[in-house]
Amino acid sequence: MPASSARDRAGLRNAVWAVTEQGNRRVFLGGHSYGGRQASVLAAEEPTLAGGLLLTS
Repeated sequence: MPASSARDRAGLRNAVWAVTEQGNRRVFLGGHSYGGRQASVLAAEEPTLAGGLLLTS
């Protein structure tokens, strides 16, 4: 839903931060369908956030 997309991307961003705080240096964003869309938008907004994308349809 467009009204919650910013909140959804914030959740993805927080998840990446949580994983990197545990010492993981190379993190990939991924998602299926809408989740993939939000992951790709977040990666475009913050290109250094993740090392790559894994998108499934």
